[in-house]
Amino acid sequence: AFLSKGKLRLAEDIYSKLFEDGNTSYELLFYYSLLSRNLLKFDLAKKLLTQAISKYPSKVDIYILLAEITRLEKDFLKSEELLLTARKINSRNSNVFYNLALLYRELDFKKALNNINKAIELVPNNQIYRLLQAEIFLSLDSIDESRSILNNLLIDANITDKKPIMLILSSLERREKNFDLAEKILIETISNNKTFSLAYLNLSD
Repeated sequence: AFLSKGKLRLAEDIYSKLFEDGNTSYELLFYYSLLSRNLLKFDLAKKLLTQAISKYPSKVDIYILLAEITRLEKDFLKSEELLLTARKINSRNSNVFYNLALLYRELDFKKALNNINKAIELVPNNQIYRLLQAEIFLSLDSIDESRSILNNLLIDANITDKKPIMLILSSLERREKNFDLAEKILIETISNNKTFSLAYLNLSD
């Protein structure tokens, strides 16, 4: 309950006490490591997740979370190893392919596209997957494909938060040297979301 209410320190105290008392349930190890990741305590999170993998080797989410942390630490080989192991355990888990796409976005855009396409095949209506697909297409200079995805996301009534879409769309227009249009998109976004710092950063660029 504390975690869902954003009371991270109180949640951390409870998780720590349970762990010190010898509780090593899957739920405790996973959510304690997730909280530690959110608090940027990567070493503790990795310790917990390594223990979780040894105790619950068939639980895919453990590998995915540990792979995310190692990717953030730029240990790309370890991250890839973890995700490929997770894929062997469950080749129908779309989140494995999504995280592979995030990893390969740092290394190989074509591999990233192949993996996000696979994730979308498994879960076609996932908006986060489609947004990453648009970003990868943009990185590959496939402007028309990226624009088509972004326009479809913009008119999707189920998406209430359009900020990430507008941000990528402004980057696309900037790539096309449509600077006035890129500026207009960002100013409109800022006018509706005055604390959206990434929009200010892109506008200054």
